[in-house]
Amino acid sequence: MLNKRKFKITHQSAQGPVDYEVILTQMPAMQLERWLFRAGKLLLACGAFNEVLDGQDAMVQLGKVLKEDAPSFLSRLGGLDDEQAFALIQELTATAELDISGIRETLTEKVINYRLTLPELLRIQKEAFMVNFGFFFAAAPSSSPESPDSQAKDSRQSKPRISVRS
Repeated sequence: MLNKRKFKITHQSAQGPVDYEVILTQMPAMQLERWLFRAGKLLLACGAFNEVLDGQDAMVQLGKVLKEDAPSFLSRLGGLDDEQAFALIQELTATAELDISGIRETLTEKVINYRLTLPELLRIQKEAFMVNFGFFFAAAPSSSPESPDSQAKDSRQSKPRISVRS
């Protein structure tokens, strides 16, 4: 089942505030893989990566570069092909819908230009990225069934108790 996330934004229109519910739906697995691979190739072309093996490799490299050398990485993004980058952003944004009084609208360029401000759009894109790729940033669960603390507590409890009687 695909992950979904809902949140509300209040848009300040000329007629007053309008509440939108934003519904984000995760892309299917193969679409996510293709998206990541295309993003990796685009970053490879602008010099951000040395090589890209697959979509997951692209995300791993992106995380590593951002942690180790974010300013240098961001300066290299100036070499991105604008049209290809915009196509990726559009595909990511298309995973969102606005629910306005029970009527759902997919986020096309026309809907965005009519209904949203730039800060609202950027928030939706950030949330869409996390719905689709947040699993890369989630802490991995421990492979052991018990944490070291619980094992240490158990070992202290199992020691025999010695009492001193007078």
